[in-house]
Amino acid sequence: MNQGIAERTPHDRVLILEDLPELRVAIENYMQLTACTAVRVDDPIRSCLRMEPHRILVGEVRGTSIVGYAVGTSGSETQHLLADMKQYADIAQHIGEQRNSVARAIPANIAMYDKLEKDVRAYAAVCTTLHGELTVYDGKYPAQHQSTENTLHNVDNEAKRAGLLLKQIEVARRLRPLEDAHQWTVWQRDMQLLLDQEKALD
Repeated sequence: MNQGIAERTPHDRVLILEDLPELRVAIENYMQLTACTAVRVDDPIRSCLRMEPHRILVGEVRGTSIVGYAVGTSGSETQHLLADMKQYADIAQHIGEQRNSVARAIPANIAMYDKLEKDVRAYAAVCTTLHGELTVYDGKYPAQHQSTENTLHNVDNEAKRAGLLLKQIEVARRLRPLEDAHQWTVWQRDMQLLLDQEKALD
């Protein structure tokens, strides 16, 4: 886990939560919290959610229902929320890597969009799921509203990005059978508009 977190998300803000201090991560921005007889796991996690961690690593604790209480859902719901947040981050990273590594030529971009479709559809789906889960949390913990609202804004923004990416994929599909000169014309007319709309989300 140490090496995986350090290599994949070295700049994330990580909260580590466990009964005994066993997990280690080789990153700079992390906080490690442990439970004891006087302080249950749900107390520190509720406070530290205000710090807006990118990732929460839960080690050995007395039960997921404790963590579930902290985020306002059952243990099972909490596991789903944490899994969805991980999927959300992992898919976003993979999409970004694919797009950043592609050559500028139109044929290379067409091939890249073909490969992205499955990930983009999964990304759109997890954004929708997270919107519902975060809305429930916001209703149960109004004191955390500002932090939750910021996270919801980011998730909803990424849902819009996924929608624009799906439209870009459709344009790329139309470009494939065209001759080079016509590809460029359609790219400038249709694809560039979508790319500009996506850029406005940043």
